[in-house]
Amino acid sequence: LGLPSGTKIILFIGRLVYEKGIDIIISLIPKINSLRSDLFFVFIGEGPYKNALNRLKNRYQNVQVVGEVDIKDVDKYIKASDLLLLPSRSEGLPNVILEAMACGVPVCASPVGEIKYLTRNVCYDFDEFMEFLMREEWYPDPLPETFALRKIKRDYLDLFGIKPN
Repeated sequence: LGLPSGTKIILFIGRLVYEKGIDIIISLIPKINSLRSDLFFVFIGEGPYKNALNRLKNRYQNVQVVGEVDIKDVDKYIKASDLLLLPSRSEGLPNVILEAMACGVPVCASPVGEIKYLTRNVCYDFDEFMEFLMREEWYPDPLPETFALRKIKRDYLDLFGIKPN
C-alpha cells in the first residue's frame, strides 16, 4: 500500500466533498504538523476537494491521496490504519464505520445520523477533532451484534426457512 512504518495512519474513506468534512481535515493537517510529525493522513475517494488534498500532499510529506480504490482492496487500507476519521456534516449509517469496527480500527467521527450510537469517539467541532488527534486515546468500539456476520447469516437462514447445518 506504500504506507510508511513508524507513523500513526489516519484514514479517510468517502466522497471528497464538503458534506463529508474534508475541509475540516484539510485545516487540521497544518496545525497537527506544527505540533507533531508522527501522523500520516491517507485519503481514499474522489470529489471536488481532491485538488486541495493534492496541494497538501505536495506541501507535506505526511499526506497520501490514493483516489478511488477497488472495493476488494478497501479492507487492506482499513486494517493498515490506526484510526478512521470521518468529520461528516450529514450521514445516515456509514458502511465505512461498520467496516472499520469489524476490523478493530478505532473511529473518530461527527455525531450525525446513527454515528453517535455506534462510537464513543465523537467530536463536535474542529477543536475537538484537533484535541482527539493530539490526545491519541484511540479505542476501538465493538461492532454491534446486529451487524455481525453470524447474526446476519442467521437472520437470512430464518427468513428463508433454512435450518442451519
